[in-house]
Parts: sequence; structure tokens; C-alpha cells
Amino acid sequence: MTALSNMRWLVLLFISSPVAAQTPSAWVVGGTSGEPWAAAAERWVALDDSVRIGAIQPRAIPLGHTVTRQLVRTGIATTQRNLFGYRWSLHKGPRQIEADTLEVGWHPRLWLGGGSNALAPEVMRGLVDGDELTASFAHRARADGRPNSVQFITLDLGVPVPVDSIVFFPPQTGLTSDNQRQRELFARAYEVSRTNVPVEWLIFEDETTSTGSSGYHPLDEILASTFANNTSVVSLATDLRFTRFLRFKFGEVSTTTLLAEIEVFGRGYPQEARYISAPHSFGQAVSLGRVAWQFTRYRLLPSGAITADPTAPVQLNLQTRAGFDDNPKTYFIFDDLGRLLEVDEDTYFDSPRIVERFSEGIAGFRAKRDDDIENWNNWSVNYQASGDEIRSSDGAEFLQFRFTITTEYQLNF
Repeated sequence: MTALSNMRWLVLLFISSPVAAQTPSAWVVGGTSGEPWAAAAERWVALDDSVRIGAIQPRAIPLGHTVTRQLVRTGIATTQRNLFGYRWSLHKGPRQIEADTLEVGWHPRLWLGGGSNALAPEVMRGLVDGDELTASFAHRARADGRPNSVQFITLDLGVPVPVDSIVFFPPQTGLTSDNQRQRELFARAYEVSRTNVPVEWLIFEDETTSTGSSGYHPLDEILASTFANNTSVVSLATDLRFTRFLRFKFGEVSTTTLLAEIEVFGRGYPQEARYISAPHSFGQAVSLGRVAWQFTRYRLLPSGAITADPTAPVQLNLQTRAGFDDNPKTYFIFDDLGRLLEVDEDTYFDSPRIVERFSEGIAGFRAKRDDDIENWNNWSVNYQASGDEIRSSDGAEFLQFRFTITTEYQLNF
């Protein structure tokens, strides 16, 4: 299946000079003669520049491959990455997210429980690593035979993707240390729910405080709930819907539950794909002209064919900002009084990370990263049409752009 999508970004810069007439200059990204998308990027998520030379488009969800891991591993197990190449965090955040220099909405997350800084033990990274022979989660039976407590796992997939199947299971071979068959220690009781709504308590807020009650809370749509499962490999077929968060509840049984893997399958295209360019230097202060691009909407047909569809509910949102230096970020550590002290990038990353509450506010520890509002403009409003005048300020040397491609339907892009 080949997509014909061709999106091309063209920025025209008119460089001013005090001694000569203005000479127009262009920064071109994409197309047959422009800078390659990958070379111009600071980062992107859920995009693909391999379908057609010079073009970029939302990445198709591969049939039969879980979105929780890469098609081909590019790092060691401790840097397990999702389909889009972003490293899994075992922390809900925000403390450890910042410490690991990860960002919510880009990096996928997996955590146990519901506190504001909830986390999962390192062994649970194995739930998304493709190793089906090793148990990565264990909810033990009570010694007195009474039902055990409720435990729940939440996955934030990072960006909403179309999901129509969820699979989880214990190792299908091997014995436990007390000679029980691992494949028999499947989830007798479980509840699986999902949502695409990033409510505060799924981002950074404490779940108990935000919801007004402690313990487990199902997400908006309950996909399955049972206390009488008799299948070792649980495979749930669901309606194809955009999904960002999944929650799995286990417990309230008198048996041990093991999990080796959680797999999430789908088809179509992500609801949102994002691109941020690296700052581009023109070598001197410039006056900005117009921005032009080519963008085509497509639809995936039931036959698997792809056709152009100008009426498809797909939106391109494009913004720019201009700056006076090559880094639009600022970096802060804590000073001796626990206040924010701005430092350079190297000093920030050389400083110790905050990994526990006791280190918050301690002199010399990393505090936060933020946008540089002194040397860089704010992001412009969205451009409406190709050929619009650039809405970032003149007189700066650097320009940066970002865009999102959003779709209302899973088979449009």
C-alpha cells in the first residue's frame, strides 16, 4: 500500500541590507530540492517521510504490530521505545518526567496506581518489550486464601491512535519458583477501559484529589470486565476508536496473576501527528516575506487503496516563531534559596536530576526547562492559506516552524 501524500513547506525570506536593495532568499523544506524533513527537524511524532521522496505524512499503523513497541528495536531494553520511536517512561510525573528530560504528549508512559508521581517498577518495562517468556508483572495471591487487593496499570500511548484490539497474557512456558505453570497464572478477573480525553488526573494531577475518591477509577469506556476468565491469552476486539489512555485492573481473586506482555493493535492513522523544526539561521537579521506549502488530503478505502479526497476531515495547523539566538529554550537550576536560577544548557544537563521529593528546591539540582521569551517570539497564530505573510517579527536571524496534522476519522490523513 503506497500513500501519495505530498506535503511541502516553503518559507520565503527577504533579507534587508542598509547598502543594497533587498535580495529575496528562500528556506525550502521537503519537495525535490528542499532540505530533507529529517534533517530540518528538532523532533516529530507519528510522521513518516519514507513513503515518497520529499513528502511527509502521518504514519500508518502497521497491521498486526503492537503500537507499544518499535518495528525494529533501536536501543537496549532499558530504553524501550514505542512505534513512533519514543522512549517509555515508567513515571506518571511530573518530577521524574522532567528528570528524564521526557515530555508528556510525546513520550508514552506506564504507571501503577494513581498518585501524582505514581510509577512502575523497572521490571514492568517488560510489559512492552516483546519478551513473551518473562513475567513482567505479578499480583500475588494472599497466603490466607482470601481475595487479594486491586492493582491497576495505566498506559498513556503519547498520541491518540486508532485501536481495535488489545491482548495481554502471562508467559506461555516455564514454571514459577514454586513449580506452578506460568501460563496457568492468567488474570481470572480483570477490567480494561480506555479514553481519549487527557483529563488532569491522567496527566499530572493526583487522582484521589481530582476525582474526590481514592482507589481505582475506570476510564470513560469499559471494554471488558469479568471475574470468570478461563483464557490464558486474553484478546479483546473493540470498535476502532482513537485511544490515548488504557487502564487494566487486576485482583480481588485468590490466585496469582502474571503478565508477560500488553499489546495494542489498530489500523489507520493517528489522530494527531506533530513536527517541530530546528531553528534555522539566515546568517543575519532578516525581514520575513511569505510562507507557502502544498498539502493534500487522502482517504484509505476498505479495499486498501488510497485516494485523494479534498473533503476529508483533515486539518493542517501551521505556526512560526522568530528568535535572536540558536536555542529557543531556557534552563533553570535551584539556587541556595531554592529559587530558579537561569543557566546555560550544558550546566543544566550537568546538574543532578530531581528523582525524589527531598531534592526539590535543593541548590544545584535541575529545576525546569521553559521557552525563552526574551530572545524568541511567541508562536504565531495558525496560518490560514498558502501564501500568507509570515506573522513572526522581522529583524531576527533565526526562524522555527511547527505543524500538527489532525484527523477526525481513523482512515483519513
